[in-house]
Amino acid sequence: MTGLVRGAWSPENHARLVEMLRIPVDPTTPPIAAFDCDDTLLCRDTSYATLAYVESHPSLPLRAAGQPLRARYDAALVAHGRRVAYPLIPRFFAHEAAKSVDALAAAWIAHFFATGQIYLRPEFIDLIGHLRRAGWIVTIVSASPNFLVVPVARRLDIAPTDVLAMTLEIDASGAYTESLVTPVPMLEGKADAVRHRYGRPATFATGDSRSDAAMMQEARYALLIDGHDATLREDALAAGWWVQSSWSHSPAEAGLGAQP
Repeated sequence: MTGLVRGAWSPENHARLVEMLRIPVDPTTPPIAAFDCDDTLLCRDTSYATLAYVESHPSLPLRAAGQPLRARYDAALVAHGRRVAYPLIPRFFAHEAAKSVDALAAAWIAHFFATGQIYLRPEFIDLIGHLRRAGWIVTIVSASPNFLVVPVARRLDIAPTDVLAMTLEIDASGAYTESLVTPVPMLEGKADAVRHRYGRPATFATGDSRSDAAMMQEARYALLIDGHDATLREDALAAGWWVQSSWSHSPAEAGLGAQP
């Protein structure tokens, strides 16, 4: 027996994960477990918490401080979809010193955890421990900014090199630019990022939105954290993915549906 905690897993998904943990592992090409971050690995969303914090703290040493960032993001999401809106969040911090942004972001993430604005799902903390002991590679693949996801990964002892998140290039002065490092880990770019980093698709992939679908489609085992997209849930069931329902979830993209 693996000892995987039952927690809030459905009986079916718990049994499936136990069986998955029993597959043979070749240490020369270990299986890869790819976790989306916001509203999957985490309950709630680091990017939304950050936009609210920066908006409400105009004294921060940032050009974006005090600006209506969430309204700008939401308008782009509704008008143009994820492909346009997601890159706005890291770009709100372009032209700032990368080291300063990274330090501020680490402090924000610590604050969000301390105040309960975000938390790691205990079932995933346990699952990641079992995956590691079984010899799997564990990676976080996120459309949130790298400077927000790396501090989350550190809490799970996941190295920055195993964080595939949206990353701005850095210029000669040490400032973030508006250019994104490719492949950009959103939509089909999540699957591209995993293959680019590891040379093969994820063996197990889990996420909660359309942005995770391509990565999950390429995986041998796919787990949808069902929360806000009824059409995606139907597609997941039709594709034979595992579906975990009734977990707390942000209403981040409610109504957006299949819009790219």
